Amino acid sequence: MKDKYYELKMKYEKYVVIMKSGIFYNVLGNDCYLMKSIFDYKINPFGDTIKIGFPLNTLNKVLRVFDQLKINYVVYEHEIDIKRRFQHNQYDLYLKNKLTTDERIDSIYFKLRELKDTTDFITILERIEEII
Repeated sequence: MKDKYYELKMKYEKYVVIMKSGIFYNVLGNDCYLMKSIFDYKINPFGDTIKIGFPLNTLNKVLRVFDQLKINYVVYEHEIDIKRRFQHNQYDLYLKNKLTTDERIDSIYFKLRELKDTTDFITILERIEEII
């Protein structure tokens, strides 16, 4: 599930990627902070990342809220079943909304992990190292 999530996240960077797994939908990595910010869902450890799971029957509620807030999302079951893109995507606004300093640091850590296989990663890492 993690590999597919990160593959989708590379393609849909400013989208919440929602993946079906059994009787739950899950979001991983930084998308968890956005979900926590909006729904106050509990974040759980998941190997070397984090996840939030919610029951299948609450998907419509989650998507309705994303539509109201204008947050891009994709829902992946065995393929992308639902995709919604807004011209004025509010993903970044809600990603940082209501986060503690520790959660913001963790968010940066998980974002770096998402980017580690990209061509720009070393440049990004070197720039961060210069700053700190």
